[in-house]
Amino acid sequence: MEERPIDNRESQKDFQQAQNLIKQRRVFPRQPLDLKRLVGRIVTERGIAVQLSSQEVADAWQSLTQTRWPNRTRVTSVNRGKLEVIVKDSITNQELTFEKSKLLHQLKQLLPDAKIQNLVFKIGGM
Repeated sequence: MEERPIDNRESQKDFQQAQNLIKQRRVFPRQPLDLKRLVGRIVTERGIAVQLSSQEVADAWQSLTQTRWPNRTRVTSVNRGKLEVIVKDSITNQELTFEKSKLLHQLKQLLPDAKIQNLVFKIGGM
């Protein structure tokens, strides 16, 4: 078998083709997100910037329920637009459930920045 002399131009051409294939197959990751914009978007979406203190929400709830249900309810938390309320007994729970839409509407008027979308009543210890 005879060995062929190496053609420098041919090897350069092969090398160039290999480099082009590597460049085509290279995957570039996305550019990193701007941290300032990302944090701002999360704060806006989650409503973190306008969260009211739990005491303000509890005071508003007490002002709504104090006359009809005195000392029978207690606000526990506001999470993702849900106001969770502990109720003393099942009778109060049922009464509040009947008045839920009215109470929610009044609460939205008192605390428009709280973004409360739902009320959840749970029977528990006061």
